[in-house]
Amino acid sequence: MKITLRVIIIALILLSFLFPAFYYTQLPEEIPIHFNAAGEADGFGKKSTIWLLPILNIVNLLVVFAITSGAKYMPKQKKQPPLFAEIVGLYVMILTTYIGIANVLVALGKLKSLGTWFLPFVLVLTILLIGYIVIQQRKMKKS
Repeated sequence: MKITLRVIIIALILLSFLFPAFYYTQLPEEIPIHFNAAGEADGFGKKSTIWLLPILNIVNLLVVFAITSGAKYMPKQKKQPPLFAEIVGLYVMILTTYIGIANVLVALGKLKSLGTWFLPFVLVLTILLIGYIVIQQRKMKKS
């Protein structure tokens, strides 16, 4: 599972950089940089801000790497927290990568918003993440 998570994380980071890079020359000088709860763009900035979310993904990766690389110094029964860090990191990367791609598509006029299902998707993903962590914590306490 750990290798699968890392492959997905690396794929998301690549996608978060490659998608805006592919469309960068087609982007208008002013692009959406903030979306409201309905998924509509309500803040705008220079097109160079398109790189903020991919950079956030790199920072996220470095934080996750720092946490997981310290796992070799943990006692055997405490090895689960690095997995939680990777899962939370993956959660953040899924959201930032999607928002980054949608940001490009909105700027190009191919989408009007993040989509009406975006907020429910985030809520469901958050509930699943919390549920997974709770289940894993209970398993750790039993063993």
